[in-house]
Amino acid sequence: MLMEAGHRVVDISIEPNQIAGIESHVVDISDFPKVESIVKNYKLDAIIHLAALLTTQSNQNPESAFRVNVLGSHYLLEVARKYQVPRFVYSSSFSIIGPISMKRCPVDENVIEMPINFYGETKRFVEKMSIGYMQKFGLRVVIGRLGALVGPGKPLGTSAWRMDIFNMLQTGGNITYKFTSQTRLLISHLKDTARAFLCLALADKPLHTIYHLPHDALTMRQLSDIVHKLNPDIHFTYGKSSEVDMPYSVSTQRFVEEFNFKQISIEDALKSFQRGQY
Repeated sequence: MLMEAGHRVVDISIEPNQIAGIESHVVDISDFPKVESIVKNYKLDAIIHLAALLTTQSNQNPESAFRVNVLGSHYLLEVARKYQVPRFVYSSSFSIIGPISMKRCPVDENVIEMPINFYGETKRFVEKMSIGYMQKFGLRVVIGRLGALVGPGKPLGTSAWRMDIFNMLQTGGNITYKFTSQTRLLISHLKDTARAFLCLALADKPLHTIYHLPHDALTMRQLSDIVHKLNPDIHFTYGKSSEVDMPYSVSTQRFVEEFNFKQISIEDALKSFQRGQY
């Protein structure tokens, strides 16, 4: 999307990027000298920071989560400050808010963050650290919070369902959740989330620092019904967990109104992918 908008893209990741036209560098985010050696060679307009260990990995291995989520983020903020990158876009999470019941929802960006796990704590710390860099050094920080990200690609061992609901649309197969059928999640699909981060990166003067990005709020049963309707050969197994680290509902009014954003539903995204148009 960035390239289609006429921008030169530099990718820094732990895996090589195969998209033609992208300048790909394989680097661990916690290797500060290597990250700095790459950034200093470019006159960057923005850094879009998406790297993190996700919920299960973070909670199972706090030391690695601290190294990647917190220390790596600090290194990126440092190179952004040192080499005067005009904008720093940070991918945060609704997990930073913690579980909030239906009676107190929807919550907006002014909600007090009360994460209940290590992953959420790392996100909260980096949000505060980023805002501190903005206040002390003038770095323009913009933060986008999202839900459980889903989309086609290589399945993650701890949350394979996030990719399998797309990957299996053509083939059919079995999808296993750890959650009960009635567990409700805030679900962000890849394409809408990419469009949203494009807005945050390219807007002349965002009016706010923190935005709740568009998503769908669905129970696992509702999500399964959408997928099963598209391919009846996909079958689902539910788990016993009903524990979630996100609110029941989140308001995206600030982002949608400021950027005149037209959300694509997860159902339409799945249909688009099935047609080969995602």
